[in-house]
Amino acid sequence: MRIRQRRWSNSKETPTRYGFVLTALAAIACSTPLSAPPPEDVDRREALIAAVEDSAPGQELELTSVLGGDWDRAVFLGPYYENDRAREDLGFDFDIEGASPWSYAEGGVVIVLARSGTVAGWLAVPSGDVGLHCLQNGTTLAANEAALVVVEDEDGYRSLIDPDRLGCEG
Repeated sequence: MRIRQRRWSNSKETPTRYGFVLTALAAIACSTPLSAPPPEDVDRREALIAAVEDSAPGQELELTSVLGGDWDRAVFLGPYYENDRAREDLGFDFDIEGASPWSYAEGGVVIVLARSGTVAGWLAVPSGDVGLHCLQNGTTLAANEAALVVVEDEDGYRSLIDPDRLGCEG
């Protein structure tokens, strides 16, 4: 049996040209847009907003009792988040640019509830409803440690804070 070796007789079929084509195909494959995130869990968002409104200032709020227990960590993603940064903070792909109504403006925080490296649910919480300003930018809370405190300012605006987190004293 004789093995034939390809000769590069035609200048259009040089190894350099094939290398360029393969590189271009790899770049296209890597830049493929993420699949759309699952729909927002509006019921969880409304439950969180209602729980904050119904809680007395200073009261501790267990997120698992409000948002359910089908997640092992909550990750808070603020405005201006990009998909690469969300991937770093979450450890898996999530199309924050497609999910967040605040990709390019301030206005709230997206909370991603994660379970075993996947999305268990997500909710977009407008800052006009609940302040989460000290919990954005990739803050991660384990479900068994997700107890936050309701605080209220002099104008009656309510926020959730983590009193153990620097800059989140309320």
